[in-house]
Amino acid sequence: MTRSPFSQLGRVTNGSRLVMLAAALVALLLAGGAFGHAELRSSDPEDGAYVTSLESITAEFTEPVEVPFSTFRFVALDIELGEDPEDISDRERQRINGMAAPLASELVRERDGENLATLLTTDNRSATVTFEVDPELSPGVYLFAWRVLSIDTHITEGFVTFILGE
Repeated sequence: MTRSPFSQLGRVTNGSRLVMLAAALVALLLAGGAFGHAELRSSDPEDGAYVTSLESITAEFTEPVEVPFSTFRFVALDIELGEDPEDISDRERQRINGMAAPLASELVRERDGENLATLLTTDNRSATVTFEVDPELSPGVYLFAWRVLSIDTHITEGFVTFILGE
């Protein structure tokens, strides 16, 4: 009896299933951005930056956020720097961010609270959000924190810290 070379086409083996499962997992991982969470793409000032002047803060997200349903906070941190603020070590940055993280999470859960920035963005939906700050701020360590609702209804939060020098 001669077998046709096409007789095995409809048959799925365990090895074939494993290959299909692996391919599906790779496709899901590569399409991660398609599931849509508004993550921070960039900020000005950048996280960990040292700046000598500051007039505004800009946060750019990976997708538009619902600005009226999002919370943004800009506050001064009461942190003494143990090093030259223009050239701080990674260890000092980690210390600053470690102290800022719980405060950032707490601040963005309050709808009304301290905020040293004024929203400039007028669109209700925007991937870029800009805030005006008082150019006469005192030198020190600052925290910009957010809790945003993206247009696909996912909530993300985060923060950046930076140093304002003289």
